[in-house]
Amino acid sequence: MKKLFLLTLVMGVFCFALNANAATEYYTCSIVAAGPGWGGYLLKISDTAASPAFTNKWCLFPTNQEKEMLATALTAIANNLKVGIYVDNSLSGYPTISSMYLQAQ
Repeated sequence: MKKLFLLTLVMGVFCFALNANAATEYYTCSIVAAGPGWGGYLLKISDTAASPAFTNKWCLFPTNQEKEMLATALTAIANNLKVGIYVDNSLSGYPTISSMYLQAQ
């Protein structure tokens, strides 16, 4: 389990380095739901900040990283962990997540 966690964390950092840009914002989130639907993979998340920017927000995974991000989401759910995400800061519609990684408790 520790190896899976470490691998997922490294992948998340790598994804962040490749995908972070000025149009995204960082949030620490809890995962409400994750899985395939509507032609892609979706993630339902809630911001865990004291004054949350959103709750129960549906987001899309990028098509070139769907399976990796789904694996990260399912690992977070199974281990009751929060995730750090970078997502379009407009949060309109179904924003695409730029990167996601597990956070240690």
